[in-house]
Amino acid sequence: MQKNMSRPAKRMSWLSMALSFVMMFSLLVSVAAETAEAKSSRLAVITDVGGDATVQAAGASQAYDAYTNMGLNQGDLIVTGANSYVVLKIKDTDDELTIGADSEVYISELAKKGSGKSSKLKMWAGSVWSSVKKLVSDDDELQVETPTAVMAVQGTNYLVTVNPKTKETSVIVASGVVRVDSSSVLADPESQQTMNTQENRYVLVYPAQQINLDKRDEVKDLRTKVEFIDMGSLVNQAPPKVLESIIKNKAEIDKENAEFLEKQKQQLEQNVHRPAGSTLLIKDQSDLDKIGKNLDNLVGNLAKAAIDEKKIQQKTIDEANKKIDDPLKKLDLSKVEQLDKTAGSDPELEKLKASQKAAADAEKLRQQAEEQRRLLDMQARLEAVLKQIENEKKALDEANKKAQEELQRQAEAAYLQSLTEAEKAKFEESKKNLGNQTANPAPVTQTPTGTSNETPSNSTTSVTWSSPVSATQGLPATVTARAVDADGVAQVQFFVSWNGSTTPISGSVSKSGDDYSIAWTPYQSGTATLIARVTDSAGQVYESTKQVSVSPQTGVQLQFTSPPASNTGTLSVSLQGYDYKAIQIHFLTAGQRIVTTTEPVSDVFDPTSNTASYVSGLNEYSDGNGNYEYVFAAMNTNGTANMSGAQVLRAVIQKQVSPFTITLAFIKIVKSDGTVVELTPTNLSAVVTGASS
Repeated sequence: MQKNMSRPAKRMSWLSMALSFVMMFSLLVSVAAETAEAKSSRLAVITDVGGDATVQAAGASQAYDAYTNMGLNQGDLIVTGANSYVVLKIKDTDDELTIGADSEVYISELAKKGSGKSSKLKMWAGSVWSSVKKLVSDDDELQVETPTAVMAVQGTNYLVTVNPKTKETSVIVASGVVRVDSSSVLADPESQQTMNTQENRYVLVYPAQQINLDKRDEVKDLRTKVEFIDMGSLVNQAPPKVLESIIKNKAEIDKENAEFLEKQKQQLEQNVHRPAGSTLLIKDQSDLDKIGKNLDNLVGNLAKAAIDEKKIQQKTIDEANKKIDDPLKKLDLSKVEQLDKTAGSDPELEKLKASQKAAADAEKLRQQAEEQRRLLDMQARLEAVLKQIENEKKALDEANKKAQEELQRQAEAAYLQSLTEAEKAKFEESKKNLGNQTANPAPVTQTPTGTSNETPSNSTTSVTWSSPVSATQGLPATVTARAVDADGVAQVQFFVSWNGSTTPISGSVSKSGDDYSIAWTPYQSGTATLIARVTDSAGQVYESTKQVSVSPQTGVQLQFTSPPASNTGTLSVSLQGYDYKAIQIHFLTAGQRIVTTTEPVSDVFDPTSNTASYVSGLNEYSDGNGNYEYVFAAMNTNGTANMSGAQVLRAVIQKQVSPFTITLAFIKIVKSDGTVVELTPTNLSAVVTGASS
């Protein structure tokens, strides 16, 4: 019996041991996991802070003021206000990040992964200057993500900015290499037949280069977005603290750029002319020397521009020089040389950029015309609705009038039925006398007839109009009226009314004796009502009106102004009389270029008579046989005001040869109603020969 009972007891003993082992193993696994997790965490520390800056810890509902030596972890959010900054350092790598004013930066990852270290930031607005040490392991990574791009680096000094409104991302590299992947890249099957897919979807940005990516732009080839560094834009946009950090890092920047140049020299000796994944083209040692000269003067140009714009002080340059051992590398603003934008440029890539820009400009013009047509259609429909409402109101007023007359007739008939014959006779006599008084009213003072009408709210004021007698659409005219008041004239204002819609005439009113004048350019034809509003010294207001007939202007006047006898000159094209939204002016040169990479062109569109916003540009096209065509293009960017009246499209050009001849090919005008007018040399032509330089 005892023998039989011992077997269950033995089974219970084994079960207890198994349960104990499972519990101990779970505990060991939990401890090991906690230990592994502790090893994977990394830390960043704030080394400097200024202004209004806050940190919201991961999982926290409240943000706290940032302070020096404050620790930061994965999941923390840093926000800086105006004129504020935060400088932080990642402890185990010594990577330093300067977060500029008005920035929002989220530490999305700060951890160890296997044998590597991963640092990732997400950035929604502002600017971050990164000074990254060389990554030790292939598994190491430092990545910055914005709404339009992802930047990955390997030992780099670079700046990332994000426009808080448009979310446009700019990446500017001072040293090292930044790989940029864009969310706005489009797959293009045709281009991928001749281009590696990876080249199409990402690009490597090298020292003295930058890339701007806008979420609103669809990009087929990221290489076309890489440009030479725009120093003026960098200085204007970057906060002072960021500029200080860049300049103070000159020693590290120079060191990394020297390594880059040495590597490119070795590749050149191996007949490799383009760095991997780069837009740079280094044909020979001369090209490499130009790039090296640019890199030597890169920080110097930045410091000089920042000093000129009063963004930094001399002490920043002094502090940077303390870190530089080589006297020849120290910053001396008196010896800074200008950067050569042609260094390392690829002619084929520049041609591709020009082609895509021309296509983009044409597409913008098309969209502008389409938008204008849509607006005009909406306007026509609105006018039709308003006309219908007006007609319905007139019909309703007429119906109400007839109903009122009928009620009055019925009331009068009922009243007459209650009268005696004598009372009826007396009523009819009174009615007849009242009708005579209405038909022959007492004499009153009449306003003189003609084109001028006066509202005598102040009988001591008189206005006499002298101009204009008439006007022409799109051409400036002068409005002049003489105002006299016994109490003295305090102010004269001018207004214009078209079909009952009254607006003030913009501009300053000039005074000569009792005459008051203002410049006025009518942008439509028809009958305009000019209004002079006079306020006297007693505060009383008097108005006088004058109707002016505005005739349409359909002719075009074109004028080329030839450049003077110098290396630069102005080519002006003046168009008058067209109410237009966009223009293209095509002209040819007799086998001569007026645009080269070393001879830049600046262009501007001058609206002389209105306040709308415009963009303009000058594009060059070649047939490959030495013949060149140039296209000026300008368009209205806000979609509301027209380019009307006398407008001037001007370009400042440098001549490559002298003399040079420009021949007009044709002009295309997109009018306000969306129609396109093309003027050819059959009805309009001009030839200009520049003077010898």
